[in-house]
Amino acid sequence: MWRYSGSNRPKVVLYLLLFVVAGFVAAADPLIVGVLFNTIQSEGVNVTNFTYILLLLLLFPARSLVFWAFHGVARVLENTNAFIVRANYRKFLLKGVMALPIEWHTDHHSGDTIDKIEKGTDALFDFSESTFVVLKEFLTLIISFGALFYFDYKAALLAVALLVVAITALLVFDRKLIPGYVAVNRFENQVSAKVFDSLSNVVTVIILRIEKLVLKSVSEYIEKPFNQFVRNSKINESKWFTSSFLGRFTVMIILGFYLYSHIGEGTV
Repeated sequence: MWRYSGSNRPKVVLYLLLFVVAGFVAAADPLIVGVLFNTIQSEGVNVTNFTYILLLLLLFPARSLVFWAFHGVARVLENTNAFIVRANYRKFLLKGVMALPIEWHTDHHSGDTIDKIEKGTDALFDFSESTFVVLKEFLTLIISFGALFYFDYKAALLAVALLVVAITALLVFDRKLIPGYVAVNRFENQVSAKVFDSLSNVVTVIILRIEKLVLKSVSEYIEKPFNQFVRNSKINESKWFTSSFLGRFTVMIILGFYLYSHIGEGTV
């Protein structure tokens, strides 16, 4: 993404910084809720603190306004950059393909090449317009671990260890998924080549009255990746089941550890 942002790189840095600020602003919600509940628990709601409680409640819409002041601007800049990245990458690929010798073009189907170019540019575009998701999750992780270290560094270290286990488990699934995705993409490249052949010669196909034969041949190619696609889906859902389960398991272990380590002190 950075490479194909070109002269727009300063704005990439800008919108990433804006996302960071927006992330910290969004993280204020639990703090506001905590202060609000602590105030009500300790003092109740009375004439003396009613104005203060109202001000705390006003922090929720205020937080939203501040968040979108940064996040909204950053998203516009991010989407604009995603368009630039896609355009630059597509031009780069087209330039590279056109520079190849005639022998290469003879050995490689145009439909296959077109599909690869489109898949590559679309994938890079999708990533470039969604970097805020990665950054948001990373910030949430850092802030959560920071808070955990503040309250109990032992529990935080345990959480880090469990996180390493979870990441390792997910990487095992990815090692199986990546070849599966590559296989499906190659099948789809072949499908595109077959469709390209059929449509580029559609007049001949109609004249020879072989529409059904051609459609049957193309349909066979279209259905080829089905088994691999289903297999990828099963592995992917198993991956996210494992992720969800390990996440809940981690919460249980950390809370249990925290309670066990403090119950003797009478601080629970």
